[in-house]
Amino acid sequence: MNKLILLLSFFTIVSCSPTLLPTESDGFFAYDTFDFREYADEGILITTTPPEGDFLAKGLISITLYPEIKEIKVSEYNEAKNNSGYINQNGKRYTTNEITYMGGNSVQKAYFKRELTSTKMVIDELVNILKEWDADAVYDFSVVSETVENNKLTYTIDRVSGFAVKRIASKIEIVGGSN
Repeated sequence: MNKLILLLSFFTIVSCSPTLLPTESDGFFAYDTFDFREYADEGILITTTPPEGDFLAKGLISITLYPEIKEIKVSEYNEAKNNSGYINQNGKRYTTNEITYMGGNSVQKAYFKRELTSTKMVIDELVNILKEWDADAVYDFSVVSETVENNKLTYTIDRVSGFAVKRIASKIEIVGGSN
Protein backbone atom coordinates (compact mmCIF):
# COMPACT_ATOMS: atom_id res chain seq x y z
CA MET A 1 0.00 0.00 0.00
CA ASN A 2 2.86 2.38 0.84
CA LYS A 3 4.42 1.66 -2.56
CA LEU A 4 1.13 2.46 -4.28
CA ILE A 5 0.83 5.80 -2.43
CA LEU A 6 4.45 6.59 -3.23
CA LEU A 7 3.93 5.73 -6.90
CA LEU A 8 0.75 7.84 -7.14
CA SER A 9 2.52 10.74 -5.40
CA PHE A 10 5.37 10.51 -7.90
CA PHE A 11 3.01 10.62 -10.91
CA THR A 12 1.12 13.55 -9.38
CA ILE A 13 4.34 15.53 -8.89
CA VAL A 14 5.61 14.73 -12.39
CA SER A 15 2.30 15.63 -14.01
CA CYS A 16 2.31 19.02 -12.23
CA SER A 17 5.80 19.98 -13.33
CA PRO A 18 5.93 22.57 -16.14
CA THR A 19 6.28 21.28 -19.66
CA LEU A 20 9.42 22.52 -21.39
CA LEU A 21 8.59 23.53 -24.95
CA PRO A 22 11.00 24.44 -27.71
CA THR A 23 11.76 28.13 -28.15
CA GLU A 24 9.80 29.59 -31.04
CA SER A 25 11.67 31.32 -33.87
CA ASP A 26 10.56 32.95 -37.11
CA GLY A 27 13.80 31.80 -38.75
CA PHE A 28 16.49 34.11 -40.08
CA PHE A 29 19.81 34.31 -41.86
CA ALA A 30 22.89 34.69 -39.66
CA TYR A 31 25.97 36.22 -41.24
CA ASP A 32 29.53 35.97 -40.05
CA THR A 33 31.50 38.08 -42.50
CA PHE A 34 34.82 39.90 -42.42
CA ASP A 35 35.27 42.75 -44.87
CA PHE A 36 38.91 43.11 -45.90
CA ARG A 37 38.39 45.83 -48.51
CA GLU A 38 39.75 48.62 -46.30
CA TYR A 39 42.95 46.60 -45.72
CA ALA A 40 43.25 45.79 -49.45
CA ASP A 41 43.07 49.53 -50.13
CA GLU A 42 46.16 49.85 -47.88
CA GLY A 43 47.97 47.13 -49.87
CA ILE A 44 47.45 44.41 -47.23
CA LEU A 45 46.44 40.92 -48.39
CA ILE A 46 44.56 38.71 -45.91
CA THR A 47 43.77 35.23 -47.19
CA THR A 48 43.05 31.72 -45.93
CA THR A 49 45.30 30.15 -48.57
CA PRO A 50 48.95 29.11 -48.11
CA PRO A 51 51.60 31.50 -49.48
CA GLU A 52 52.52 31.39 -53.15
CA GLY A 53 55.25 33.09 -55.16
CA ASP A 54 58.27 34.85 -53.77
CA PHE A 55 58.00 36.22 -50.26
CA LEU A 56 60.04 37.10 -47.23
CA ALA A 57 58.73 35.31 -44.14
CA LYS A 58 58.09 37.66 -41.21
CA GLY A 59 56.54 35.33 -38.63
CA LEU A 60 53.46 33.68 -37.20
CA ILE A 61 50.91 35.90 -35.52
CA SER A 62 48.23 34.85 -33.05
CA ILE A 63 46.24 37.55 -31.27
CA THR A 64 43.51 37.00 -28.70
CA LEU A 65 41.24 39.82 -27.52
CA TYR A 66 39.83 39.54 -24.01
CA PRO A 67 37.23 42.13 -23.04
CA GLU A 68 37.86 44.43 -20.08
CA ILE A 69 35.71 43.39 -17.10
CA LYS A 70 35.44 45.57 -14.00
CA GLU A 71 33.23 45.55 -10.94
CA ILE A 72 31.07 48.66 -10.67
CA LYS A 73 28.92 50.25 -7.98
CA VAL A 74 25.17 49.70 -7.86
CA SER A 75 24.70 53.41 -8.69
CA GLU A 76 26.64 52.97 -11.97
CA TYR A 77 24.59 49.86 -12.77
CA ASN A 78 21.31 51.69 -12.13
CA GLU A 79 22.45 54.66 -14.22
CA ALA A 80 23.34 52.27 -17.06
CA LYS A 81 19.81 50.80 -16.94
CA ASN A 82 18.57 54.21 -18.11
CA ASN A 83 20.86 53.80 -21.15
CA SER A 84 19.56 50.30 -22.14
CA GLY A 85 22.20 48.71 -19.87
CA TYR A 86 25.22 50.34 -21.53
CA ILE A 87 28.04 52.53 -20.28
CA ASN A 88 30.25 54.68 -22.55
CA GLN A 89 33.63 55.51 -20.97
CA ASN A 90 37.02 56.51 -22.36
CA GLY A 91 36.00 55.75 -25.95
CA LYS A 92 34.82 52.24 -25.04
CA ARG A 93 31.32 50.80 -24.78
CA TYR A 94 30.37 48.42 -21.99
CA THR A 95 27.37 46.28 -21.19
CA THR A 96 26.40 45.71 -17.57
CA ASN A 97 25.51 42.59 -15.60
CA GLU A 98 24.10 41.88 -12.18
CA ILE A 99 25.42 38.71 -10.52
CA THR A 100 23.70 37.12 -7.52
CA TYR A 101 25.55 34.75 -5.24
CA MET A 102 25.43 33.32 -1.74
CA GLY A 103 27.60 35.34 0.64
CA GLY A 104 27.53 34.12 4.20
CA ASN A 105 23.93 33.34 5.04
CA SER A 106 22.29 35.66 2.51
CA VAL A 107 22.02 36.34 -1.18
CA GLN A 108 24.47 39.03 -2.31
CA LYS A 109 24.66 41.02 -5.53
CA ALA A 110 27.63 42.28 -7.50
CA TYR A 111 27.62 44.49 -10.59
CA PHE A 112 30.03 44.37 -13.51
CA LYS A 113 30.73 46.23 -16.73
CA ARG A 114 32.05 44.21 -19.67
CA GLU A 115 33.68 45.83 -22.68
CA LEU A 116 31.92 45.22 -25.98
CA THR A 117 34.51 43.94 -28.44
CA SER A 118 34.41 42.80 -32.04
CA THR A 119 36.44 40.58 -34.32
CA LYS A 120 37.24 43.69 -36.37
CA MET A 121 39.17 45.06 -33.39
CA VAL A 122 41.45 41.98 -33.45
CA ILE A 123 41.89 42.16 -37.23
CA ASP A 124 42.83 45.85 -36.92
CA GLU A 125 45.50 44.86 -34.37
CA LEU A 126 46.76 42.17 -36.77
CA VAL A 127 47.11 44.79 -39.53
CA ASN A 128 48.99 47.09 -37.12
CA ILE A 129 51.48 44.28 -36.42
CA LEU A 130 51.85 43.56 -40.15
CA LYS A 131 52.78 47.21 -40.71
CA GLU A 132 55.25 47.17 -37.78
CA TRP A 133 56.92 44.09 -39.30
CA ASP A 134 56.96 45.62 -42.81
CA ALA A 135 54.73 42.76 -43.97
CA ASP A 136 52.02 43.19 -46.55
CA ALA A 137 50.20 39.85 -46.40
CA VAL A 138 48.95 37.30 -43.93
CA TYR A 139 48.32 33.78 -45.21
CA ASP A 140 46.53 30.84 -43.55
CA PHE A 141 44.35 33.43 -41.82
CA SER A 142 41.87 32.05 -39.31
CA VAL A 143 39.34 33.43 -36.83
CA VAL A 144 38.16 31.59 -33.74
CA SER A 145 35.49 32.99 -31.42
CA GLU A 146 34.93 31.28 -28.11
CA THR A 147 32.22 31.88 -25.53
CA VAL A 148 33.58 31.79 -21.99
CA GLU A 149 31.71 31.72 -18.70
CA ASN A 150 33.46 33.12 -15.66
CA ASN A 151 31.45 32.96 -12.42
CA LYS A 152 28.07 33.58 -14.12
CA LEU A 153 29.50 36.23 -16.46
CA THR A 154 29.45 35.13 -20.10
CA TYR A 155 31.55 36.81 -22.78
CA THR A 156 33.29 36.10 -26.06
CA ILE A 157 37.00 36.06 -26.79
CA ASP A 158 38.18 36.40 -30.37
CA ARG A 159 41.43 34.97 -31.73
CA VAL A 160 42.96 35.63 -35.16
CA SER A 161 46.11 34.05 -36.51
CA GLY A 162 48.15 33.72 -39.68
CA PHE A 163 51.54 33.69 -41.35
CA ALA A 164 52.90 37.20 -42.02
CA VAL A 165 55.02 37.78 -45.12
CA LYS A 166 56.38 40.53 -47.34
CA ARG A 167 55.53 39.72 -50.96
CA ILE A 168 58.38 40.12 -53.44
CA ALA A 169 57.73 40.81 -57.12
CA SER A 170 59.31 38.08 -59.22
CA LYS A 171 59.32 40.22 -62.36
CA ILE A 172 58.54 43.81 -63.19
CA GLU A 173 56.62 44.51 -66.36
CA ILE A 174 56.29 48.02 -67.81
CA VAL A 175 52.94 48.48 -69.46
CA GLY A 176 52.21 51.27 -71.95
CA GLY A 177 55.81 52.48 -72.26
CA SER A 178 57.10 54.16 -75.46
CA ASN A 179 59.68 52.43 -77.65
